[in-house]
Amino acid sequence: MEKIAVRDLQPGMIMAESILGDNGMILVAEGTVLTESLINRLQNMALSQVAICSPGTLITEAGEVLVDKVLQMAQGVLDKYIPVRLYQERENIEGIYQNARYYLEKVIKNEKVSKFYLDLRAIDDFTLQHSINVAVFSALVGVGMHLTPEMMEEMVTAALLHDIGRTRMEPELLQQDLENPLHAHPVCAEHTNIGYKILREEGFSPAIARVALYHHERWDGSGYPQHLKGEKIDLFSRIIMVADVFDTYTGPLGGKMRCLPHEAIEFLYGGGNLYFDARAVKAFIQFIPVYPLGTVVQLSSGEIGIVVNVEKNVATRPIIKVCYDKNKQKLAASYQLDLGLQKTTFITKVLW
Repeated sequence: MEKIAVRDLQPGMIMAESILGDNGMILVAEGTVLTESLINRLQNMALSQVAICSPGTLITEAGEVLVDKVLQMAQGVLDKYIPVRLYQERENIEGIYQNARYYLEKVIKNEKVSKFYLDLRAIDDFTLQHSINVAVFSALVGVGMHLTPEMMEEMVTAALLHDIGRTRMEPELLQQDLENPLHAHPVCAEHTNIGYKILREEGFSPAIARVALYHHERWDGSGYPQHLKGEKIDLFSRIIMVADVFDTYTGPLGGKMRCLPHEAIEFLYGGGNLYFDARAVKAFIQFIPVYPLGTVVQLSSGEIGIVVNVEKNVATRPIIKVCYDKNKQKLAASYQLDLGLQKTTFITKVLW
């Protein structure tokens, strides 16, 4: 590692340390390969020096390490969201899981795709994690909908790179975009056009690039950038926009969850055939458990428990193993509470 003046930075150099903003957010992550646009951003930050990896550190090495990390992150999300429903045979669940895993691994290892991981991570860790989450959700839904192998590979690729246009935007605008995902700032909205241009220039198919362009369109025409309506929005975009909104709404904002998973599902339900294709919403809810097994939650009674079963009820009201009382004291004997039957008790917070 060596310190180098910002004015002497060259494209291809690798950041040895992350650069943090005043609010603690990562502006440029460790391991990021510098591009001309990133160098311009650093020069506008009034920095004198930054830490750069020694010349012997190869870009390919950094990229290979990040590919392994992305694979691990995707596997972790997939393990958490294995579909669990009473009407699905156990073999079918395993089949959905294995097929989703196959396409995720194939796409993530693709060199044409993996070259963008450093750019996504350079924005912040949330953007990379969000891209992976959306890819996993889309893979599960796509397998459940029996999409063809070619469609699966294209859709998972599109999901993983749907936000690639954000890599060319200023950090302040990115934060505004997260704070209001349905009604973006006009400049933020430009990331859809930028993303489409990047993917087409890199030789990705029109079907993949269209998702970068259309994932903020809405069924009623209220989205952007082209205000498309209904089935004029392609199938991949209609599926991926649902996964994108769910993960954005349940993801962190200022260190806190924006809303509870069942609240996000209720929003998607209410937006069926308004903001979203109702069929895409139905497929998402069918194959993505709202509260995965093992989720630690706090109830309206103040008690704390673990989600142990989601087979018998609607997805938003699972069965909870209650382990702690409202004073956070461990119960002498835990007990199961079926929220599908106990209508007056509900989940108020996801703890883990």
